[in-house]
Amino acid sequence: MQETKNIIICGVGGQGTILASDIISDSLFMSGFDVKKCEIHGMSQRQGSVVSYIRYGEKVYSPVISENEADFIIGFEKLEALRYIPLLKENSIAIVQDLEIPPISVLFGNAKYPEDFTEIMSKKTKNIYLIETKNLLKELGNPKVFNTFMLGIFSKKIPQIKENFWIESIKKNVKKEYIEINLKAFEKGKNFTLK
Repeated sequence: MQETKNIIICGVGGQGTILASDIISDSLFMSGFDVKKCEIHGMSQRQGSVVSYIRYGEKVYSPVISENEADFIIGFEKLEALRYIPLLKENSIAIVQDLEIPPISVLFGNAKYPEDFTEIMSKKTKNIYLIETKNLLKELGNPKVFNTFMLGIFSKKIPQIKENFWIESIKKNVKKEYIEINLKAFEKGKNFTLK
């Protein structure tokens, strides 16, 4: 019997968090897994918090991820990734974009943005991949495709999904005029060397 695995995808409004979770969920479903997904939307106009939970396995009854259950976290913003540390298993895999988008509380001086991301995250896991995407994606001409770039990186950590299912899912979920650039970003992420 296959063990149920748990994925958290988090970011702020407008970063493509929901799109990324749709692509992952469809890819898993095409790979023969039972998949459950739920999401919480913040206010995208104000860069509110957005998170998706994905659970997959032979039979999954609930999309909710509890404390110490998440095997993976894909973070599109560092502070958003830190919010979900309690849900991570020991030695889970964290793939996080090296990006800071200060929330309103920080902008108004009511709170301080954490300066020690890696130190805080490493209390739960040592498998941290902090990815600076801006310069990596310049040649593609659109830095907004970092979400599919990050999925390309993630695809190396989940070999149960064949590449053709990732590609089919991107084609299904991305607007027609953006499919080509998203496929290029995915491929670039897949070929990116993690350190």
